[in-house]
Amino acid sequence: MIDILLGEKNEVVSPLLPGLDGRFVLRRLGAVATLGDLRSNRYDVVINLHLNRSAGASLATRLVRGAEVINYPAADPFRADGSLAHAVVMTWRLLGPFGVGPITEADASRHPLRLRLPAASAAFAQQLEAAYLGRGAAGRRVFLNVSASHPSRAWGAGRFGELARRLMADGCKVVLVGAPDDESTLHRAALLAGRDVVSLPTVESYADFAATLSLADFIVTTDGSTAHLGAALGRPLVVLYGRPETAKAWHPWGVPHRVAADTAGLDAIKPSLVHRLVDKLQLEAESLAPPEPSPP
Repeated sequence: MIDILLGEKNEVVSPLLPGLDGRFVLRRLGAVATLGDLRSNRYDVVINLHLNRSAGASLATRLVRGAEVINYPAADPFRADGSLAHAVVMTWRLLGPFGVGPITEADASRHPLRLRLPAASAAFAQQLEAAYLGRGAAGRRVFLNVSASHPSRAWGAGRFGELARRLMADGCKVVLVGAPDDESTLHRAALLAGRDVVSLPTVESYADFAATLSLADFIVTTDGSTAHLGAALGRPLVVLYGRPETAKAWHPWGVPHRVAADTAGLDAIKPSLVHRLVDKLQLEAESLAPPEPSPP
């Protein structure tokens, strides 16, 4: 039996996690009862998955009281052998007590991230595709996620609008997506992009948002959960980072990707650069695509 305990912020990903028997959410109201339920399960092993030291996660791990407890080392978990390591590489190290050896980024293609779309969300995506994506340009679908998990990670409607115009001039079908709180940014980006851009309605369900992204051929986003969601869907990505060291530890895992990072912050990353990175990613995808079958 494998259960997972999520915080309220991460509860939205629960329907997308395959291979689990139980899913628990630690809420401020009812936390004691939840931890009591977990403790009564008498787990053989409890693993603290927090990469950065979290007092709350460490306390919950202790209170559940598994027969064995696995934590990250007290040292900086992102430093492997003196160099900065990817988050997946570090998380994998938690499997050491089970006899599983470490991996490196060279193993990413053999150990990709994958998720399972709920049937209702997959059906939602089909309806969305029929309603919004059947019109206009028929080129590769490039989805631009205008939302940001923090104001410091926002790129701005103007830059997304300019990028959309550049991509559409190349024959791409550009699709704007975002979170419900960013509808104004979506609207402004769409106005700046022009009438040929497609702006999809926002959704409250994270599973439905994942299903929406599954309709993309390529995804452009700033640093955040959308980058990892796209990777788990197997989609090539261009991701924008304000800090190069963040890109090293948190770039998309196991999929073709390009990174734009500038020590001066996201404002220093120009749409022309991102446009070139999308072009390079498309060329890479074309080189990796299987050849067309010969006519009989």
